[in-house]
Amino acid sequence: SSHSNSLHSLPKIWVEVAEKGFVDSEENLEDGEVCLISLKAFALRNNSEEPQFLCAGALVQRPHESNVCDAWMGDTFDENPNLQLQGALHLLDELLLFHLKRYNDDKSQEKENLNNPIASLQTFVVQFDGGENRYNTCASRMACQQRGFSSLRESLQE
Repeated sequence: SSHSNSLHSLPKIWVEVAEKGFVDSEENLEDGEVCLISLKAFALRNNSEEPQFLCAGALVQRPHESNVCDAWMGDTFDENPNLQLQGALHLLDELLLFHLKRYNDDKSQEKENLNNPIASLQTFVVQFDGGENRYNTCASRMACQQRGFSSLRESLQE
């Protein structure tokens, strides 16, 4: 049927842990920051045998054993913004899930904060503004906005 053919042509999108050293502690992290996980999103189109790298991200714990984590995201250069957006959505979801699981598994949390979705979300900060490099974060920025996150600049203007 034509319905099964159209489903068959959808690209497969997935997220996997980035290779060791992808986030370089000397070049990518500030003093005291810890990279908890780094991820890459890929797509495989039916007519391609080679996976397409869509975007990458990392969850970075702030210094001094802070509970606050920054989720950094960046896009690759691609002519298919819809595919990049799908990869960025998958990546953001994985970073958030990792953070929530880690937060709720942390035995040092105060009892009233455990399993508190508001407290756990208050410690998840998405970095996607891009500043002058906005072309590097277009899909990531759209993914964050679709998931309800806003930039600090937008929040301060409201």
